[in-house]
Amino acid sequence: MQGNVEKSNPLQENARPVGIFLLNYSLVLFSLFQLLKFSQVLLRWKVLSSLALSISPVLQGVEGLFWALTGSVLAWSSWKRKPWSPAAILLAGVIFTLLSWIKLFLFAERIVLENRWPANLAATIIGISSLIGILRLRSSQAYYGKNTVK
Repeated sequence: MQGNVEKSNPLQENARPVGIFLLNYSLVLFSLFQLLKFSQVLLRWKVLSSLALSISPVLQGVEGLFWALTGSVLAWSSWKRKPWSPAAILLAGVIFTLLSWIKLFLFAERIVLENRWPANLAATIIGISSLIGILRLRSSQAYYGKNTVK
């Protein structure tokens, strides 16, 4: 007769928490969307450069490439459990949000600004709160190797 001996499940020890999985999934989708933006700027260069746009195609292309690479590095670092990953993800999220608001205020027409700012504010609050919430979960902190005992 054997006693109640729990065996350690190596798959469970290495499993990613659901929040981290969703965060990585979101980072990959974000990176792909930004890569699509970059490729569309390149493919439609002649048309975009002939239009009187408030944001130049060069800036849009560079921005798309930068955020595609940044998102890819962040997704990889999170997947590989790099200890600097949570801080970098949060910093990138805040910088992306601030740049989005700056572009909205500097380049959007008044009517667009009046109609879009409430939705942008809601998306900002939900997005940053979700990001902070996922990264502060005990399971997420344990995943990145931080001591969760208080």
